[in-house]
Amino acid sequence: MTLPYLPDDCIYYILQYLQNDRSTLFNCLLVNRFWCKSTIPLLYANPFVNITDKNYTIVLTLIFCFN
Repeated sequence: MTLPYLPDDCIYYILQYLQNDRSTLFNCLLVNRFWCKSTIPLLYANPFVNITDKNYTIVLTLIFCFN
């Protein structure tokens, strides 16, 4: 018995629906290669959305090191 095939567009819409749930998107990265390719742009479209004070200082340190 084979599993039914879910079209790529449906998977993309599901991932779009989950774009604010970062922990679920990180789990979606591990499903298969297509899910990974579809999830990465959603995760890293706005990488500083959940930045805390501790992370803010780390990011500033990294930026200063680029100079």
